[in-house]
Amino acid sequence: MLVALIILAFLLWFDGSSSGWVSGLQTVGVGVYWWQNCSSAVTSIDWGVLSPGAVISTVVYVRNEGTQAAALNMSTTDWSPSSASNYFTVSWNYSGIILTPEEVVEVTLKLSVSSSVPQLSSVGFDLVVGAVAGAAECGLLVGVVGSGSTNATGTVVYVSGVSVAVSAAPAVGWVLNGWLLNGSGVGSADPYVLNMTQNFNLTAVFVQPSSQYRLVIGASGGGSTSPVPGIYVYNAGSNVSVSAVPGSGRMLNDWLLNGSDVGSSNPYKLTMSSNWNLTAVFISPIFADGFESGNFSKWSGIEQVNGTASVVSVPASIDTLAFLGAHVAEFTFASTSGGGYVYVYENVNSSEVYARAYFYVGQGLSLPAVNDRFYLIELNGPTGYLGVLGIKDVNGTDRWVLVGKAGTSFAAPMIGSALPSTPQWVCVELNLNVGANGVLQSFINGKLDIQMSGNNSAWGNISKVMFGVPIKMGPPNAPSEYAVNVYLDQCVIATVYVDP
Repeated sequence: MLVALIILAFLLWFDGSSSGWVSGLQTVGVGVYWWQNCSSAVTSIDWGVLSPGAVISTVVYVRNEGTQAAALNMSTTDWSPSSASNYFTVSWNYSGIILTPEEVVEVTLKLSVSSSVPQLSSVGFDLVVGAVAGAAECGLLVGVVGSGSTNATGTVVYVSGVSVAVSAAPAVGWVLNGWLLNGSGVGSADPYVLNMTQNFNLTAVFVQPSSQYRLVIGASGGGSTSPVPGIYVYNAGSNVSVSAVPGSGRMLNDWLLNGSDVGSSNPYKLTMSSNWNLTAVFISPIFADGFESGNFSKWSGIEQVNGTASVVSVPASIDTLAFLGAHVAEFTFASTSGGGYVYVYENVNSSEVYARAYFYVGQGLSLPAVNDRFYLIELNGPTGYLGVLGIKDVNGTDRWVLVGKAGTSFAAPMIGSALPSTPQWVCVELNLNVGANGVLQSFINGKLDIQMSGNNSAWGNISKVMFGVPIKMGPPNAPSEYAVNVYLDQCVIATVYVDP
């Protein structure tokens, strides 16, 4: 809606020679003034001497004298003769900001004359500037890190769709390192031009040449960091430590460094050898336990045949991971035991599960005979197992093995990579999606190892997740009397991939 008008009526004479041009000015609803304090109203504009190719500018101040926030627009009308609009151009540098009532904006009006203008006895036109209320708005918050300034600091509201150029002015001894738009690097072009299609946060990052880098810390998924998310500048070569602080019911899943997954160590440490964007990604797991309660009380239950389960203090010989707490779970079969099982389990109800844990096989490897095998993670549905991941002797080599159901039948076991030759903690993750194009897959130390497709929903959702030794067996029709000792820690059940 056009709520206010400034009408500039021009009657200009041009005969091909230089002349002095004066235009009258009328205002309706807005004020036009010579001074920023609006103390001297503009009633006419002396454009001075004009000739072919001339460009004349004048600065005025426009105040919104209505009762609503409004944008400004400008047009020319009623050219006489009509062909004159081909040779005379009136423009301004209004940026598209929204003016609140009584707000003042500086505007430069520019009159340009074509170098090919023909001889005219006179030229007339109206210049119309309107204040438009109700226009779609977008906010731009411009900030600075380091020592410097910009031509637009703070929050400015613009008409949606306008292009805005923001210039940087480094302090003495500083340089523009780059711009961050909504926290992401967008280069170091100066000025930086953006199209106001939404609300934006734009930050100019200034550093001292060759001696400082910026670190942008962020968090997603429900948590924070220490130091808190924000933009920091460090000297080159500085060692920086950032800790993840999960929110209630959340856990750190991984860190993204410049968009790449760099694991889940907490705190995450990095050296300032470049500009970095570091984001802590949190998830809400279905279930998680590191056995720091000293027992299995968090779990739905324990089941065992021929084996034993307990929570023990971490033996010194296997205390090799920084994130291990004071306790781990231990699952044991004696050498005289045959086949059997011993595991803890958690009841769930999901069409997709990622079951991740750390395992340390203290005894049982190398397996004594070809086809000897035991499993570490099992996923069950209402009618039985849907997928299991474990270790099998394949022609004398201990290898990872994945067994599952594809379609409506059991699939042949799939063999993966060989196990390490020496006992060590291994991050093991089993994922099953029982959708129409379901997938059963295993990850070892964060790398995809085995993948089986076609695991559809014919068997129902995943209802039970088991960790420990849910199956221990030997070759068909042969005894499986060998000792097994497995330690378990850092169990997580989620609906998304869980990083090591």
